[in-house]
Amino acid sequence: MKLCVAAFSLAVFLLITALFSRLGEEMDNKKKRLDDVKNAMTGEAKPVPHVRQKIRKFKFSFKNKNRIKKNEKKKNGSNKNAAEVERQLEMAGFYITADQFSAVKLILAALLLALVYFICPKFGLDSNTMLLCYAAAPLAGLILPRKIIESKINKKKTEYLNELPDLMDLLCVSVEAGLGFDAALSRLYEKNKTPLMEEFMMAQRDIRHGISKKTAYNNLAERCDIKELTAFISALLQAEEMGVSIKTVLKTQAELLRDDRKQKAEEKAMKAPVTMLMPMVIFIFPVIFIVLLGPAAMNLIDML
Repeated sequence: MKLCVAAFSLAVFLLITALFSRLGEEMDNKKKRLDDVKNAMTGEAKPVPHVRQKIRKFKFSFKNKNRIKKNEKKKNGSNKNAAEVERQLEMAGFYITADQFSAVKLILAALLLALVYFICPKFGLDSNTMLLCYAAAPLAGLILPRKIIESKINKKKTEYLNELPDLMDLLCVSVEAGLGFDAALSRLYEKNKTPLMEEFMMAQRDIRHGISKKTAYNNLAERCDIKELTAFISALLQAEEMGVSIKTVLKTQAELLRDDRKQKAEEKAMKAPVTMLMPMVIFIFPVIFIVLLGPAAMNLIDML
């Protein structure tokens, strides 16, 4: 019983620590990005104390550790599976390595197995059910983190797709009003801190830290992994290399995204009758048959 309480307390402590650590990190990131945007808009570099500057450099190096390792693995041709796992973790917003993610899965599997070992005997289960629980607990610990990552990635992709056409329109209007592309991004981020804008501002921050613009935006396209955004970034980089007006690129991309959204909406509308057919056959048609044929069936039974 004491071991059960200790294991449960340790799991709760680790969960709370991870939660508050992540919350504090996100608050620090938001404050730092806001300071960067203000400095970019004013054109002045705000003096930062020596100690705070070291802390910010340490945070930045920690958050970009996964990206640096991933690039090194690409250059050296090392484990592709680990690089793919780290890419998915980065897309989901978790800045940890593949080895750390594997350790998290093993710890979660061990905690679930310990909980099953101490809790299940109290319910008086038979041996077959106990064996099933012992097999399912570590399996759930290994599968659950992966499902959480996939769910967060799909949710982020949906948010990015819904936000991208509006972002293109706002950028087009801002550039037509006389702002540069970077200044327009900073102004839009100040007004509305959406997930996609945060990704763009992360690319801007990478550029300010010495990464080339092409590399920063390619990393942005790789993090988001959306073909529409990848096409926009490719067109943006080509326009900059060839000297084409950014306003023309933004207009063209906004029109393409609007047409693509319209086509997807029409496609969903065309699929709606087929999707509704099965629930109607299972839940609605039997009720209609009972209401219409029920009285006739009752009269026929009375006559017989």
